[in-house]
Amino acid sequence: MHSLFSYITKSYFYKPFLISRRHSIHLAVNTADTPEFRLSNFARVARGQMAAARAGARGILPNPFTIDQNCDPNAEFRRINGTCNNLQQPFRGAAKIPLERLQNNTYEDGVESPTRTFFRSAGDLPSARMVSLVVHETTSNLSNRNSHLLMNFGQFTDHDVTLSPEANAEGGEEESPKEICCEPNSARARAFSTVEFSECFNIPTPNDPFLNDSCMPFIRSAISPRLPGAPEVRFQLNDLTAFVDASQVYGVTLNRANSLREFRGGLLRISRGLNNEERLPPRRDNPPDCFTISNMECRFAAGDSRTSEQAGLTSVHTLFLREHNKIVRELVKLNPTWSDERLYQVSLLHSTFLQIYCLYMHVLIV
Repeated sequence: MHSLFSYITKSYFYKPFLISRRHSIHLAVNTADTPEFRLSNFARVARGQMAAARAGARGILPNPFTIDQNCDPNAEFRRINGTCNNLQQPFRGAAKIPLERLQNNTYEDGVESPTRTFFRSAGDLPSARMVSLVVHETTSNLSNRNSHLLMNFGQFTDHDVTLSPEANAEGGEEESPKEICCEPNSARARAFSTVEFSECFNIPTPNDPFLNDSCMPFIRSAISPRLPGAPEVRFQLNDLTAFVDASQVYGVTLNRANSLREFRGGLLRISRGLNNEERLPPRRDNPPDCFTISNMECRFAAGDSRTSEQAGLTSVHTLFLREHNKIVRELVKLNPTWSDERLYQVSLLHSTFLQIYCLYMHVLIV
């Protein structure tokens, strides 16, 4: 991996680094979140659409996907949230757009209720947990060709292109408190509304060979308004852009992107390890002194909220963080008059090239 990084770095930096106006829309710039695109507003609009559909009318709340994006075909850097990558369809592939369906929905009520039966005369469908125990093997097959890095880079790329946040989880930053779903009468549960409880769709786990509880808490995916012209039913959304654009490194919102920047010399924020090496910065909501207490969970900050799911994934994130700052330092030598913003944006572009090169030239051909 190190030699691959070095190869790509040299291939870009020993050529004139020119940004063509003709291709400028494919590059990257930050745009702020707006209240219309918060998940809470999405839920209000979508529920209004579905209520209107049940009544044979149309939703009356403004649809966020009808807002004019005022795309600038001459913009030097593309927007970080993916809007205007396609000038004719500005929302295509952008963050927080409804996911495409390969098949039509099969909601129980035709609008939003989860499917509980296949044939009504056959009763309820079996528990998803029971199906997984019966269908999926627990054996593992070790590869004699690929290392564990293949999986880690695959997960890293997955976290660039898709995230379906849970209902009640604003922006996908945190999961909703699932435990309230299985304990509706608990003290914690009393703080939640009926609407929030309506998103629980628990999975029964009686006599499970691995789990001690008889209930696996489950919360449905966040609800999204429909795109203009789509049926007025429940849609799920992608909280990220559909493009391979290193959003898991930089984020898809202005707030997230800014929180990761030094705003000095184009650099990303870092923390220092025991040997003074660069590593990801800690999340601001970590417990105090969590890195000095061995049994305390500490999480790192990056463009995607799932950075700390497992150590291999965190390692790939760390590689891209270090690469960004390494490229910035090289750019400063070549272009000492460049501003912080330009250094940041061009290094972001390089990181995107790097990820695309690794993905299409070294992963998808495996």
